[in-house]
Amino acid sequence: LAKYIGIDDVAVKKGHNYKTMVYNLETGEIIGIINGRKKEDVIDFFNNQDEDLREGVIGVAIDMSKSYCGAVLESLPKAKPVIDRFHISQLFHKLVDDARKHIQNKIRKDEGDKDKVFGIRWSLLKNFEDLEANEIKRLFEVCNEYPKLGECFSLKEEFRKFFDITQKDEALAFIDYFKEQVRESQIPELQSFTKTLDRWLPQILNC
Repeated sequence: LAKYIGIDDVAVKKGHNYKTMVYNLETGEIIGIINGRKKEDVIDFFNNQDEDLREGVIGVAIDMSKSYCGAVLESLPKAKPVIDRFHISQLFHKLVDDARKHIQNKIRKDEGDKDKVFGIRWSLLKNFEDLEANEIKRLFEVCNEYPKLGECFSLKEEFRKFFDITQKDEALAFIDYFKEQVRESQIPELQSFTKTLDRWLPQILNC
């Protein structure tokens, strides 16, 4: 029996044939593998489990999937769906990188140099303390020349503070603060991220 479980999809072949894995978050043990990832598939799986298992689960880590969230709410009566930090961070890093590409493409167009090389992709996405000296030097050079790229890096580093917060009211206050910082930046990709935070706020703050 498990109090905390995770639900995640896995691709049998790239791009199609998805399955859903259900696992014990505390032990890593696989509880079951479901064919498909639809809401009905997951509900059927849990409805066929012992009542003790369904009653015992109090927290379920999921990605931002309406199917998984709905299945948890309908089939596990005492469980709270929780968006785990990996999927939040993964989405944010993707959108930071999308913003980088958008900003760089605009710079290339404005300067008439479509082959201009910036060389900061990985430096921008790494944690600051993990950067090598040469990566810091190059990152700072580019960000000083092009402040919008610097804003992306600063906001990415600022959001990392969210994962150290342990109190729900502090987490909510931080999200409000962060949304305002993103609004002022006027970076569309990061504004899209804050809308996702709003949409999944109850599940992000569940604990």
